[in-house]
Amino acid sequence: MPKIVDHDEVRLKLAAATQRVIARVGAHGATLRAVAKEAGVSPALPMHYFDSVEEIVAFAFTTGANEEVAALHALVTQGGRDAAARMSALIHHLVGDGSKAQNEQVLQLLHFMAYSHERADLSALHAQWYERCLDLIAPLIAEHLAARPRTQSEPLASPRVEASILLAMSDGCGLQRLSSERNAQARQRACADLLRQRYGLTSADAADPGTASRSSATRRPSAKGRAPRRPS
Repeated sequence: MPKIVDHDEVRLKLAAATQRVIARVGAHGATLRAVAKEAGVSPALPMHYFDSVEEIVAFAFTTGANEEVAALHALVTQGGRDAAARMSALIHHLVGDGSKAQNEQVLQLLHFMAYSHERADLSALHAQWYERCLDLIAPLIAEHLAARPRTQSEPLASPRVEASILLAMSDGCGLQRLSSERNAQARQRACADLLRQRYGLTSADAADPGTASRSSATRRPSAKGRAPRRPS
């Protein structure tokens, strides 16, 4: 009896392989042959599912972006957890913990951000994804601020601008990780502590940062790897 092939599963497998290749060598190094080798399939297989390397990169980005949206949604809507605990988990998720999996995700993101500026279609997808992230994060910030004691200092901007600050600091930590491994984890912890102080979070809030990560669910389908996140 002929083997039944799950074509959606194959496409996701190729997308995950593309993400890993991009993390190592950048988007320009994501040739169909390199993707096939990474996925452990024949060199001709990717051409049965994608017309070009540009198409497979776009699909890998879309898949990863959807994963990240799912991860963020899970973090900001976790039932039974107050806004402060969810804010702390969000900061942990965005800034990272220096693990190998999150470092790979960061590399995928930064390479994709640079590559997307060369292609109008990917730049548009990236911008749309960024707005979706803001749409998810800003309401949690507003909820947390509304529940805070009035004696604590207020942030400097509106919840949506504060959301963009969180994303920018996340990208900055990733850029430092890319440029230098030395003391990167210490810098990530310092950034996370600074953000928690900004939002009046305590060590008790940070004790259980949550289990969702950018590669779970899940930035983001069954494809593994980094979900490119957002433009600068």
